[in-house]
Amino acid sequence: MKQITCEHCGCAIHLDTDKVCPNCKAPFKDNKEYKALKEMDVKEREETLKTRQMANDIMKDTRKHTKGALILAFFIVAAFLITFIVSITTMSKMGETMEEELNNKNPLNLIDEEEKEEVKEVSFNETASMKNYDIICDEVREYKYDWYEDEHTKAGTKYYAFHLVIKNKTDKMIATRRFNLIYTDDKGNEGLTAKEIEFPNQTEKALQLQTYVNANLSIAGNIFFEVPKYVKEVQIQFESVKINVTLK
Repeated sequence: MKQITCEHCGCAIHLDTDKVCPNCKAPFKDNKEYKALKEMDVKEREETLKTRQMANDIMKDTRKHTKGALILAFFIVAAFLITFIVSITTMSKMGETMEEELNNKNPLNLIDEEEKEEVKEVSFNETASMKNYDIICDEVREYKYDWYEDEHTKAGTKYYAFHLVIKNKTDKMIATRRFNLIYTDDKGNEGLTAKEIEFPNQTEKALQLQTYVNANLSIAGNIFFEVPKYVKEVQIQFESVKINVTLK
């Protein structure tokens, strides 16, 4: 199964099944890897047609000149050898091109970088400006997760959607690790981690809890957590950033 990498979010796209990126829904008709694969398919088909035409021409001549049987065999073998060599050369060049592109996209791992930066604590709707990226939580809302609403109401919890914007300030793709939501329970126990939930439906723009951001670009989306009803203050933790949020 052929696959390419989404140039917008870094997600794998399976060409046999996906019409758009399964994560960010971006089209991939202008994706460099997709275009390269299409070009390679066209070249292979053209070489195959040329080989078949050459073989057909030789067969026509051979029927007229039976003594040219050995020549026929020679040309057929030569034609297939030429096709094979051209295909191998084309695939080799394509491989080098794709490898170069992947090297250029080699992600900058923020986990390795975070030890070099001090932890920055910000408030809701305040941008945390770090060395390699900016991040802001600019919206928080209770999310009505219909088919689990009765269940979590009985359990005394609510679902919240936190909208985040992450801007990559480097010339390389960055790889992030998980988001965490921290709160204090009604007994005073601090540092508890809220339960993450799957994003409810395809109409919601959701961030993967571990994601990639392309060079000099931004991504935006929601993360979803289940939080006890009595909790009013939470903290989103992302790499070296802590974002304090008041729930309503």
